[in-house]
Amino acid sequence: MTTPSTPSANPNQLQFIAAILQARTLLTRPQATVAEVRAAFERAIAFSHNDYGAHAVLGDYLNQRGLPQDGIALLRPLFDAGKLAFEGSMALGNCCATLQDYAGARLAYTQAVGQKPGDPMARNNLGFVLTQLGVNDEALVHLSEAVIQKPDLMLAQSNLIDLLVRLDRWSDALLFCRTYDKLEKSDRSQFLLGRAYQETGDLAKARDVWTDGIRRFPQHASTATYLGGICYRTGDIARATALFRAAADADPNNAVATTNYLLALNYLPHDPRWIAGEHAERVRRWPGGDQPAPAKKPRLAAQTRQRRLRVGYLSPDFYEHPVGQIVAPVLKAHDAGRFEVFVYHVGHQQDGLTDGLRAHFGERWRHLPEDGTDTLVEKVKADSIDVLVDLCGHTGESRLPVFARRAAPVQVTYLGYPNTTGLSQMDYRITDAIADPPGLADEIHTEQLLRMPAPFLCLRRPPELPDAGPTPALSNGHLTLASFNNLAKLSDQTLALWARVLQALPDARLLVKAAPLSDEALKAEQLARFAAAGIDTARVEMFARMGFHDHLALYRRVDLALDPFPYHGTATTIEALWMGIPVLALAGDTHVSRVSVSILTALGLPELVADSADAYVARCQAFAAEPQKLQQLRGGMRQRLEKSPATDPADSARKLEALYTSLQD
Repeated sequence: MTTPSTPSANPNQLQFIAAILQARTLLTRPQATVAEVRAAFERAIAFSHNDYGAHAVLGDYLNQRGLPQDGIALLRPLFDAGKLAFEGSMALGNCCATLQDYAGARLAYTQAVGQKPGDPMARNNLGFVLTQLGVNDEALVHLSEAVIQKPDLMLAQSNLIDLLVRLDRWSDALLFCRTYDKLEKSDRSQFLLGRAYQETGDLAKARDVWTDGIRRFPQHASTATYLGGICYRTGDIARATALFRAAADADPNNAVATTNYLLALNYLPHDPRWIAGEHAERVRRWPGGDQPAPAKKPRLAAQTRQRRLRVGYLSPDFYEHPVGQIVAPVLKAHDAGRFEVFVYHVGHQQDGLTDGLRAHFGERWRHLPEDGTDTLVEKVKADSIDVLVDLCGHTGESRLPVFARRAAPVQVTYLGYPNTTGLSQMDYRITDAIADPPGLADEIHTEQLLRMPAPFLCLRRPPELPDAGPTPALSNGHLTLASFNNLAKLSDQTLALWARVLQALPDARLLVKAAPLSDEALKAEQLARFAAAGIDTARVEMFARMGFHDHLALYRRVDLALDPFPYHGTATTIEALWMGIPVLALAGDTHVSRVSVSILTALGLPELVADSADAYVARCQAFAAEPQKLQQLRGGMRQRLEKSPATDPADSARKLEALYTSLQD
């Protein structure tokens, strides 16, 4: 009798299976060393012929243990020989991605997708590395497919959202952010959802999402900072200040949170000495910010008189931003025979104004938005700058830490910020004697004040100005007042003052224009705030952002512009005057509440400056009683500006040059 035969197992195959079992068992033991695991897998690999699964597992293990280069050395020859299956391709892609070798990762993940087109993680990984390589259209295809294949794959959703954000496709990002936040409910998901609402113009929803985010994740500084930004834009300065302060307290080295907090203080009626103290205390916490102030303010060496003075201007705002608009013609007007001007544009935004500056300054133009503080300091020093001028202060994309590291022998702040920087290494601040009268102003600045003849800024003419038209009150019988300032400037004191004006002028109307008023919920909130201040909202019209020509045309409806308090307008004041609109300002004690005073005084318009709330109301009543006075001002305003040295960029450049040369020994 014969017995049926059974197939005999291949001894090498059995040895491989046993060895790989031992190796995989070691993976589950936390105490196993890398050397032990590696030796076990290499033993298994020695028994294998055409099965390269062990290579894939070992490659992934090496990557996870911080040895991605070893994983690549193991897997790349097999990949090049076309011997890796899906798992090996993925492992090689993971190792390359860890080393940020995105080109190598792309090749490996592309093969993995070809091997398993329905695998969502392969699609996700390929989409991610394509994003890093800037191949955005192809990345979008793979990340979208990953989400289709596995809707709850949070990593794919996150990467897809990041790509849509990079492409500035916020409306599309919002659709995914809603689902992502429902599934994830993390500090990051709520932050991204708020950003999507913000960027698509729904500020009220952004505020609600971030308010919930702060409640759930109070330590998430970015959420606090962005929520503070929403509150700032919508006029809730008290809350904005508290949020910025909390973010700055959580991370004292967070320059963005600190600068936002200090900027917000200027809108509040605090003691200016306390505000100055907060500036000095906060920036002292930055790296380099705790350096002691020089015993004497530095001056330029005598030998600088024998050559052109090298002056560098540093700002993120060299585009159609109020600072860029004001300063660009002045920089171009510098005397090239005596001054060698360098421009450091550290912001991302660029437009026609940027192009004009780049063309004018040529090889002395620097666009450095991605450079960190140390790199910027090195580049300024490499240019041998004598005087480095900050045009930003504690405003958006501030680069004051560059000045904290003493990038130039003499450092000056000018124009962009209405207060001290608080930096011990900022030597001087340029202003005038009207915006910063001698006395208190000198006391509250860490900088020494350099005063030029008023005004301290050039009153640049806006382009394509239409005719101002007649004063509307002459035909409609009532005064139309207006403010086109941002909502942050409409302080409680401002609304209380406007309420008094409107009560004194029962027929007057008030026009308010600000970008966030396109959001109906926020517009309703502002109207409620006006009503709470005692203003009859039936007499108030609110406008959101509009095209430039429509914006200028709106001035034709205005008789008198009301400057806010304590934070005066600057660009809005200049623009209104060029449109022939008289601007009524209430004078305060410090720069922030004296900018319009400087402008109006320099133009010979003292009748538009009130020294008290009572005088402010009385001036409005006088103009309402005699609107022909407004017409006289309106009719001659543009000619007054055109004849004034204050509108001549060359005149402003000469004034600045005189200040710089006054610092030479």
